[in-house]
Amino acid sequence: MADPAQIRAAAQQLRTLASGLGQPVSALTRTYPAGSIWKGPAADRFYGDLSSALSAIGRCASELESYATTLDSQASQPTSP
Repeated sequence: MADPAQIRAAAQQLRTLASGLGQPVSALTRTYPAGSIWKGPAADRFYGDLSSALSAIGRCASELESYATTLDSQASQPTSP
């Protein structure tokens, strides 16, 4: 089994990455609030695509957090000789 400290370090790196994904999402949401800048069919498609992309990024961040939790759990398991 891998060194628990290394596993915890990997988990922390995943959490840092997940946290970092939130910053561009917030910036894009502030820069392009739905329906406030453009109007019409092209704007509707843009905002729909942007919403889908931001949702995918959010799911990715959530998966990274989940995997980090799994790694922490594995690091806490007793090692066998």
